[in-house]
Amino acid sequence: MVLSVVSDTMTAPKEIQDKIEELGGPGSGWSLVCSVEGKHRPPWSLARKQSYRRRRLELRMKQKFPLLAAELVTSEIAARPGYFGTVR
Repeated sequence: MVLSVVSDTMTAPKEIQDKIEELGGPGSGWSLVCSVEGKHRPPWSLARKQSYRRRRLELRMKQKFPLLAAELVTSEIAARPGYFGTVR
């Protein structure tokens, strides 16, 4: 039993429509869902990635090792400056 049919300007390709008909047609328990993704987010700049990585590193260290967090963060940043960037 089909409760409602939603029609939009987009239609499924003929191959998909034929396959749905093979499976029993609309109302047979199968559904076709087409969705449009949200806005495209541009890739992050290197500086933004490094800032995010440093922030996450600091949070992880504070949660796991609250007493040694500052030392561990500075040593990790010094060991991998290309990944975490430099601290300003």
